[in-house]
Formats: sequence, structure tokens, C-alpha cells
Amino acid sequence: MSSKYTYADEFKLEVVRNYLSSAYGIRVVAKSYDLPSKNYITRWMQELLTRGLVTPEECYAKSKSAVSLSPKEALPYSTHETSAREHQLEIENQRLKAEVAFLKKLKALERGDA
Repeated sequence: MSSKYTYADEFKLEVVRNYLSSAYGIRVVAKSYDLPSKNYITRWMQELLTRGLVTPEECYAKSKSAVSLSPKEALPYSTHETSAREHQLEIENQRLKAEVAFLKKLKALERGDA
């Protein structure tokens, strides 16, 4: 099965690591990177596991700690139609919020506050 899309290994690793470290589900993360399907992340995660670039523990931790957010919670849009740019900015904003939350938790763990 061949895809018409080709992605660099660095990009795949960034997407998978973002998914593993975020509170959002796989569909939301895939959408935030404009991937055609969540299956890309699933395949990349398996590929990166096989290559030793992510650990089984990271993947297991995600499956146990994943927060189920509905699309409305994950990507809060108003009822008015948004432009493509507004949509892109909202997705980026949600991704950055998830990254900030992750970094805050990491800092707390490093300090021993958790």
C-alpha cells in the first residue's frame, strides 16, 4: 500500500511525540498537522517503535492516560463559519496549549512537585 504523501522521518517523529505528550486524541493531532487520516500516526508510531525511536512505555502511558475530548472540546469553534486561516490558527493554538501543559507538568515532575 503506497501513499501519495511522503513525509520526512523528523516530521513523523515530531507528530508522534506530540501525540504521545498531548492530552488530545489521535484524530485531533492528525487534524492539527493536516494529515489525511489518523492512520498515518498509527503507522508511524509502529514504525518508530520498531526502529527504537519511541519506547513501548511511552505508547502504553499514552493509552492509559489519554483524555477523551470531544471534537468540540478539542477544537472549540463558534457557530459562524471560520476562514481557513482562522481554522489553522485555532488548531495551532490548541497544539501550543497542549505543549505548554506538558512542559508545566514536566517542570513539576523535575522539581518533585507531582
